[in-house]
Amino acid sequence: MKSAIPKAVKNCISRVKRSRKNPRVLEIGSGDFGLPSYLKYPVVRTDIRFHRRSSFASRVQSNAAKLPFKNKTFDLVFSADLLEHVPPPERVKIIEEAMRVSRQS
Repeated sequence: MKSAIPKAVKNCISRVKRSRKNPRVLEIGSGDFGLPSYLKYPVVRTDIRFHRRSSFASRVQSNAAKLPFKNKTFDLVFSADLLEHVPPPERVKIIEEAMRVSRQS
């Protein structure tokens, strides 16, 4: 059974593309593969460490609670399978960072 997450993200990208020609997309906590391998759309991926490359994403090694991007840099910011791996107090910081770098927070 295919995951519904890539379809949901594809739908979000489609909606954002209607209002912006080349939307910038960020995936927080992507791991080595992340969703770009499913999306076939250029995505900036962040994680604490990477071991493999992806042809559809640029990688930025960083802590999700302290992203190295300016405010309102991305049209779409998403994360899948990340928050359950971090302690509850850190989750709030990660969500705040996602909202900070999103153009539509």
